[in-house]
Amino acid sequence: MGIAHRLLEHIVKLAPTLGYDIVRLDTIRESGNIPRFERCGFCVISEHPTTDFVSEKFHKLHEVIMERTIEE
Repeated sequence: MGIAHRLLEHIVKLAPTLGYDIVRLDTIRESGNIPRFERCGFCVISEHPTTDFVSEKFHKLHEVIMERTIEE
């Protein structure tokens, strides 16, 4: 299990103690990280082109919002 996965699992475990039942994250589709987050239980809830970030490799980038419901 990598450090990113461990951090996400820690956040998911901590969320209910802070009164949250959903964990949400933002990523860039072109980063290739969406499948990794999906394996951690997150689902895409929205996506839109973004100009907040730039890439030398991609002409256009897409910001993706994902979330995971916390089950107790």
